[in-house]
Amino acid sequence: MNSILFDLAATQPDDQGSVHGGGIYAEVVFHKLLELKKNSDVIEVYYFKNKRLPNEIIETLENAKIKRHEINKLSELQKILDMGKYNVLYSALPYSMPRDLDFKATRFVQTIHGLRPIEQPSDSQQKFYLNSFTQFKRWVRGVLLRSFTVKKHIDNFNSLINISNSSIWVVSNHTKSSLLKHLPDANSKKIRVAYSPLMEKHFESELTPPIPEDYFLIINANRWIKNSRRGILAVQKFFKKHPDSKTKVIVLGAKPLPNMLKLDERFIVKGYVSRHDLECHLKFAKALIYPTLNEGFGYPPLEAMKYETPVIASDICSVPEVCGSAAIYVNPFSVESIAEGIERLGSHESMGLKQYTKIKKLQDEMLLWLCNDILSQHKP
Repeated sequence: MNSILFDLAATQPDDQGSVHGGGIYAEVVFHKLLELKKNSDVIEVYYFKNKRLPNEIIETLENAKIKRHEINKLSELQKILDMGKYNVLYSALPYSMPRDLDFKATRFVQTIHGLRPIEQPSDSQQKFYLNSFTQFKRWVRGVLLRSFTVKKHIDNFNSLINISNSSIWVVSNHTKSSLLKHLPDANSKKIRVAYSPLMEKHFESELTPPIPEDYFLIINANRWIKNSRRGILAVQKFFKKHPDSKTKVIVLGAKPLPNMLKLDERFIVKGYVSRHDLECHLKFAKALIYPTLNEGFGYPPLEAMKYETPVIASDICSVPEVCGSAAIYVNPFSVESIAEGIERLGSHESMGLKQYTKIKKLQDEMLLWLCNDILSQHKP
C-alpha cells in the first residue's frame, strides 16, 4: 500500500480571494493523482482550518471520502507525520515548510515555482503599491536590507532543497537554471522540470464579451511584481499618440489601484473576478498586456493564447520559454518599450493557438511524470 499526504493549503485563497499560481498547480496535481491512483493507494490531505477551500476541492474530498487533517499552524504537521506512516508528503508550495520537520521514512516531493525574492526582491515602482504604514515599513526595510534579505532567502531555499529524502520539481527550465545559478548546493540531477499545468474548466454558461467595445486587458493590478503601473502608463502614452482611439482598457485585480495614477473614462477598473469572468476577459481582449517583472512559469499569456488573443509580454524570466515566438516582447522596466509593443499590435500575426497547443502537450506529459513520482514508492 502507498500512503500519500497531500498539502492542500496551497489551494486556499488569500484574504483578497486571490489564488497563487502554485494553488492552481496544486489543484490540478491533486485531481490528476485521484484519477491515476490504484485502489491500494491511500491519499490524505491537510490544510489550514481558518482558511476556506475552493468549492470544487470540498466536493471532491466529500465524493472520494478522503481523510482530512485541519491544522492551525504548520508546526502541527509533525504530529500528523508521526501518526500516519506516510510514504510520501507532497507540497506544491513548500516555502514555509518547517525546516526541523522529521520526515523519518516519508519521502518529500516538492515543487518550486520560482526564485522571485532572489531574482527580483524589489523595484523602483513598488512604492506606488503601498497602501498602509505596515506595507511602507516592510518596503523600507526590504530596500535598506536588500543584501541581507536576499542572502536569507538563498539560505532558506538551500535548506529546502537539501532535505535528504526529497524529490525536487520546478515549473520551467528558467527556474531550474536560476536554482543552479543562485544556490551553490543545488544538484542538477535532482531537479526535474514539470511545466505548470493549466486548469481545464468547462463552463456551463457561455463566454460572452464583458463590454461591447474593443479593450486592452491588464490583470493582477494590485501586485507590484506584475508591473501593472508601467503597463497603464504605456497605454496612456499610446492614447496620447492616438487620441481618437476608441479602445477601452479593463484593469483587473485593481482594488486598490497603484497610487499616483489618473485614469480617464476609457479605463474600467475592477477587483478580482471569478474564473468564468476571467476567461471571458481573456477571450475577447484586443490584447493582454502582461509586463510582469518575474515569473517562474506564467499562466496568463498561455491562457490568452488559447483564445488567440494577442499577448504583449516581458522578455525576461520564463516568459519567452512559455510564449515562444507567439508574443510581442517588451522590456518590462521601460514604459516606452511597452508602448512600442502596443504599437506593434497592428502588424502582429497571432500564432498563439499553435504555441498553446505545443506547450499544452508538454504540460500533460510532465504532469504525468510528476504524479507518477508522487505515486511511486522508490527512494529519490
